[in-house]
Amino acid sequence: MNTMKKLIATTMLCLALSTPWVMAQSDVEINIKHKKADYWIEVADKNCGATSNKINSYGTHYVWNGSADAKTRAIMGEGASEVGAACKNFRGGDAEGWRLPTASEVRFMMNRFELSSNHAVLRAERGDKTGFAYFPFAGYKESADAGLHYVNEAGAYWTSDGNKKSKYASILFLTSEYPNNSMQLKTFALSARCVRTVK
Repeated sequence: MNTMKKLIATTMLCLALSTPWVMAQSDVEINIKHKKADYWIEVADKNCGATSNKINSYGTHYVWNGSADAKTRAIMGEGASEVGAACKNFRGGDAEGWRLPTASEVRFMMNRFELSSNHAVLRAERGDKTGFAYFPFAGYKESADAGLHYVNEAGAYWTSDGNKKSKYASILFLTSEYPNNSMQLKTFALSARCVRTVK
């Protein structure tokens, strides 16, 4: 009987060590360092609108700006379906410093991703380096009201960089093969992950 208990205990320990979702997930800090700046950002542990920080909690898909007018779409929209409102409503919002990452910050984050078949894992760069945050491959929509495409195949996340009056904004695009900083139409609906500057 003791042998059986030891076998079960050993099996449970092995499962715990090999299964990432039983590990401590938390906000992750990443160093942003280039010629003009050297600072740290804290990356939230879940998507805007998500009910939890689990792999299958996709959150809300937002358009960057739903306007067809070039002058209006130069800045992030703040309507209910627009990403400008996403971080304002996240854990105390902009009063607590939450915002969308810049394209430059996303490029630094890309160096810390581990890619899987249906999600990416962002690893902490300081503090508890076992800390991590899931980035689900939540797919995207071709408009706020459209159906989802590429769920569990790709994750598309907005940045704050909207390229002025262009129809396109910068995004973080994740697949099982690579992370990429590319551009997408502002009227597409993508995921949002907030960050904030920390000391």
